[in-house]
Amino acid sequence: MLVIAISIPLKASFSSVLIGLTIVWWPTYARFFRAQTLQVKARDYVESAKLYNVKPWALFFRYLFLNSVDPVIAYAALDFGNVILTYSTLAFLGIGITTPIPELGSMASNGLGYLPGDWCIHSSQVWLY
Repeated sequence: MLVIAISIPLKASFSSVLIGLTIVWWPTYARFFRAQTLQVKARDYVESAKLYNVKPWALFFRYLFLNSVDPVIAYAALDFGNVILTYSTLAFLGIGITTPIPELGSMASNGLGYLPGDWCIHSSQVWLY
């Protein structure tokens, strides 16, 4: 819902939906990265690096950032499918890329006219079997 509220005032296009998805999704990654950084910060090799008087910027980049970013990248790769499905849902609702460019959600929306009138009854029967 927040993506729709952000995208519509920006004249629904690919860039506005992309901005909306970024605004909605970034807190998850920020929390995950912070949790990973705090977990890495508590490890013994970070404490020993502090005892060796490693400069703070070197401590951050060499020990904290490099060891915290890998799980975030893996989570982003797994979450990419959810972003695609969310964008397709928005395109199905008419928010996103315009008609001449093929897109999964808009193609599904255009194909609704070819379904029989009682398609919702038959689709529930298919899911039961």
